[in-house]
Amino acid sequence: MPIIKEYWIASMDSPLPDIRHLHVQPPNRIPFLSLPKPVRLRIYSYLAPRTIHTVGHQEPAASKAVIILVLRFVDRAILRTCRTIRDEAEATLEIETMKLGPPQLIVASEHFQTVPAFLYMLRQQQDQHVWQRLRLRDEDRVDLDREDIGLLMWIRLANLYLQSAKRMQIGLFISPYTSTRRLLMTLAHDAAAIARPRWGDDLSDCCHPSFEVVFETPAFAFGSEEVLDEAAYVLEGEKGFSVVRGIDAAARLRDWGVEGFGWALDARETEGGWTWVESARAQEVGSACQSDD
Repeated sequence: MPIIKEYWIASMDSPLPDIRHLHVQPPNRIPFLSLPKPVRLRIYSYLAPRTIHTVGHQEPAASKAVIILVLRFVDRAILRTCRTIRDEAEATLEIETMKLGPPQLIVASEHFQTVPAFLYMLRQQQDQHVWQRLRLRDEDRVDLDREDIGLLMWIRLANLYLQSAKRMQIGLFISPYTSTRRLLMTLAHDAAAIARPRWGDDLSDCCHPSFEVVFETPAFAFGSEEVLDEAAYVLEGEKGFSVVRGIDAAARLRDWGVEGFGWALDARETEGGWTWVESARAQEVGSACQSDD
């Protein structure tokens, strides 16, 4: 045992070997295009999806967003690498993007009547019987600002989603300032305007999507549960409608890309475009409700 101890002490006192002259071989690298094409196609299918939001409709007087469009797609940056990758990867990316549906839009309850206009644009695109790729050409961008390009991309994505599932989701935010009486009086009429128009040339229901309405109302809103009950009763009475309520922030973040519909609608137009900020008015109402308790 003493011999081992003395050897260990001696080895600690000896100088370290000089490794600066050693050449470390880099790991073997395989050029991507030298991989078999089936392997490359499999790699394309694992590219990460993205979720972005764009303003679909605004109040002209207040420059406030009242409809937010949700765009979910597989990241397409790899298509700018070279023409070979673009030609072979684009179809795979669109197939993977198709699986990210259904089409989603977030709307303030007092502007629910504007939703049929967006669906009319979708039906127009479907009636043209022209498959439009997601990639925008230069001529597609002529005379279009950022919001118009976002709307055009949402329409193309929505038509792509509807190829795999005939279903749409509408996130309905009922704020504390909504006139609940007016909402409940017009909700059935607005739902009928959404559900009844014809989709495609087929007069049957095979081309007609179903509509899932996801409710959200601030937790501090007085009487919100009663309003949700009545609104759900009205919508579920319409053919093709279903209602979802009570989803948590984690589920909204996963499925919609936002923790709350109210936050998504809190977009303000500035000189540099639309920006999203925390709602000062909602914070004031929340503080007032807490002080009343």
